[in-house]
Amino acid sequence: MKPHCHARLCVRFVCLAAAALAPAGAAARAGQARDLKAFFRSGQTFITWSESDAARYHVYRSDRKITDLPTARRIATVARGSSTYPLEAQRKVAARITKKDGYNARYVIQDNPTADPARMLPADTGLWVHTAREAGTFYYAVTAVGPDGAEDISLSDANRLTRGVAEKPQPIGAVLLYQWEHKDKDGQPAGQGRLYCHWMDAADWNPGPTGGYAFNFGVGVPAGKKAQGICMFLHGFSGYYGWHAPPYGMVSIVPGDPHQTWFYGHKDAAGKKVVNYTERRMLLTIDFVVRQLTAEGIQVDTNKIYTHGGSMGGTGGNFLGARYGSVFAAVLASKGAADHNRNGNWTADAERRLWGTRSQKLPTEAGVNVWEHQNLIKWHLAHVGVETAFILDAHASNDGSVPFTAIPEYYEALQKAKRPFAAVWAPWGHGGFEDPHWPNHQWWGTFQFNKDESVPAIGYATSSDPPTPGGRGEINTHIEWSSRENDFDKTTTRDDIVDSPDRWEICLRSCNFHRTQSRQKDVDRQTASITPRRCQKFKAAPGRKFHWENWSCADPAEPVKIAEGTVAADEHGLVTVEKFQINRAGWGNRLVIYPEK
Repeated sequence: MKPHCHARLCVRFVCLAAAALAPAGAAARAGQARDLKAFFRSGQTFITWSESDAARYHVYRSDRKITDLPTARRIATVARGSSTYPLEAQRKVAARITKKDGYNARYVIQDNPTADPARMLPADTGLWVHTAREAGTFYYAVTAVGPDGAEDISLSDANRLTRGVAEKPQPIGAVLLYQWEHKDKDGQPAGQGRLYCHWMDAADWNPGPTGGYAFNFGVGVPAGKKAQGICMFLHGFSGYYGWHAPPYGMVSIVPGDPHQTWFYGHKDAAGKKVVNYTERRMLLTIDFVVRQLTAEGIQVDTNKIYTHGGSMGGTGGNFLGARYGSVFAAVLASKGAADHNRNGNWTADAERRLWGTRSQKLPTEAGVNVWEHQNLIKWHLAHVGVETAFILDAHASNDGSVPFTAIPEYYEALQKAKRPFAAVWAPWGHGGFEDPHWPNHQWWGTFQFNKDESVPAIGYATSSDPPTPGGRGEINTHIEWSSRENDFDKTTTRDDIVDSPDRWEICLRSCNFHRTQSRQKDVDRQTASITPRRCQKFKAAPGRKFHWENWSCADPAEPVKIAEGTVAADEHGLVTVEKFQINRAGWGNRLVIYPEK
């Protein structure tokens, strides 16, 4: 598959430093911009004008009425034809979903729920979207630049604002492109489908690779006034945004990564550093959807935000889940890369298009070598104390696209870093898929993980298999625990998780659950290391000693203590009980941890 790129750009940026102004007569043949208009919404000012035959246009901004250009600041140079939406003109996703040929081939800047094509900007309209970073009233002017580079510096009420625009920094919003009633397979109302477009902050964006700084995304809204969470679907390489029906009462979000950045980002305009543009946009999209639905009176459970993706989308899920545990409760990733330095042919492609060569060692905005940053194995081992999402991984051990080479080391890093995760692999090719299944995760859409609920990080379970190329196996899918959505006994709280400042308790149980009978294991007894993770209240100072107890709950009415010991919190404040015995009878075994006196 070849990467999807655009050589033709809708928007061009130039250095904001003032350039020499040519006499008005030199560009008079091109014709001046006219019919300048501007309005503010959701943190951004949308500026439009009628184009002439000029090659490009300069956009100016000032906190006072612009009477001459030297008193204003040039904020952008915009190519002619900036009302055209290059991505949609080529990919035609909005036209396909709305069943209206040509829809969104030009930008829509006001909500248009009926997808009326007449609401698109006219072909001869210029567009610039400015993101506010300061509060106040501001004025704009637009001038034409001829093919010889000469600027028409003439000003009139046709190409400058006579009334200022009140602006203030706000979370960026999105324009509604289309909204429709979604029906289930029986034709019954089942929520809404929506398409949106939002513009990134152009002052902090490199639009070159994608041909602009606007991006569409699809949203599925379940029926009723309460959504059971959010699932963001991440596509594979060469894919784009789309729409997915709201799954299991959750909101669906389907964004796009049109430059195929593995849902991370690419070089800045100067080519001196690599910026996580795509990661930022994914987080901004989730934030907008939550804000928008909340404003409509729809409650969204933000403790249940997930991603689901395969290949490039699975890669994005694993990296997002690792770095943004404060956002995601769990990520389900199929055949995702773990180390971009060992990603087969995709490594050279990323060197060429995205992040520079490995020998260049281009920095991220944090000053870290981007190729080190894009090695998830090293990242986990270097950030053990950081809380992550619950990671659900599936890999193909015969994968010819995203190699399995680094995956055994990746799984080992997850165990060393004491991560909450489960994994499955089998000798599929890149097209095969099956996700980890056990009572705490019985089906991909029924995510049972909550960001505000502590989870056990299970390591080195004796029921787990060693990952090998061409092999088949699972890790951490034969131990379940009693939780909010996998309650061993709903008639009592004695099996529930206890997460208090000075005490942590959990019931763990061996299990042989699997939908495929051939994959079941008969596990009556096993051992594993257990580390409390994502604790809401339980905290441990590094070096502090804790007492632990193992209570057999084979008979829940009469628990029996079968082991105990002392352990010190590590340098990250993590308390790990190694070789903890876990049985299958009753409620299994209850782990109790509390400070030594």
